[in-house]
Amino acid sequence: MTTVRALSATAAAVAVAALATACGGHATSTRAPTQVERAAIQQAIFDFAAANPVRINPSIIRIRLSPVPADSQGNYAAFARADLNVPNSGFAAMLLAYRKTALAGWRVLDTGSAEVGCALESGVYGTRKQAVLRALGLGCP
Repeated sequence: MTTVRALSATAAAVAVAALATACGGHATSTRAPTQVERAAIQQAIFDFAAANPVRINPSIIRIRLSPVPADSQGNYAAFARADLNVPNSGFAAMLLAYRKTALAGWRVLDTGSAEVGCALESGVYGTRKQAVLRALGLGCP
């Protein structure tokens, strides 16, 4: 009887973990930014919004950083996802990257409500495009 309960509990735990991974598992595989990272990412988002010809005033809901180590072949040292609420548009995701070469800093690479990061050249990610997007909960068809 105890073995059956233990197996049932284990099976339930595995099912919950699988469901969490399938439904936006980025929450468990990413990390929150430090205060300095958060400030720099927020500034990049606000700079992007200010430069946009259609004025948007996004509310930042959440920022998460990818745990996938940067590829030495790419121009970027780290990747992040920002979840936004945009008035009159709704939910949007934003893919940002920290440029490690000249003019270092966070840059907005892509934004939208679907397939964010998919249209970017693979070279942006070095050899780790799928790993970065998967870790951030962004998927491509």
